[in-house]
Amino acid sequence: MTTMADKDLNQLITALKTEAIEAAENEAAKILAKAHEQAQALEAAAQQRKQQLLKDAEAAAESRLQAGETALRQAARDLKVGLQQELFDLLQTVLEKEVRKSLTPDLIRAVIVPILENVGKDAEIQLPDEQLTDLLAHLRHQLKEEASSIKVKAGKLEEAHFQIRKTEEGWRYDITPEAITEALRPLLAKKWEQIL
Repeated sequence: MTTMADKDLNQLITALKTEAIEAAENEAAKILAKAHEQAQALEAAAQQRKQQLLKDAEAAAESRLQAGETALRQAARDLKVGLQQELFDLLQTVLEKEVRKSLTPDLIRAVIVPILENVGKDAEIQLPDEQLTDLLAHLRHQLKEEASSIKVKAGKLEEAHFQIRKTEEGWRYDITPEAITEALRPLLAKKWEQIL
């Protein structure tokens, strides 16, 4: 027979078990809730970190893209400037070659007289050795009165060169294909730029 004391003891044991189970269940629920809360916080932090990494990667990619575009524009500009300069140099070489071909003895004969008429008396002209005789006769014939005040000398000049000077005034002009080309270049440069 079970006595009252046994019943009370059984009830007490049952109550203790129930309380222990409830306490364990409550503690387990708290642990689960805390774990769930921590998991959500970790997931939110991971999402935030993921968003930041994506944002940083996009910014870095945009920066690299802009740097690449800038470098490409600079390279294109450098290429254009370099090519333009090479074309200018080529055009100057062609111009100088054409000027050299054009400075024939006949052209020199035609331009020397007006130059000397403008320069006036006491001028000195230096001509290439091979053109001296022919041009000297031409100058004397064309300049008549002024011819006696103009000194004509032979020099070791190239065929398409001549010099005019007035020593007492301290000036000298070297008429060469290079000098003519250099004088024409600024005039032609604008046309060349328009063409290019």
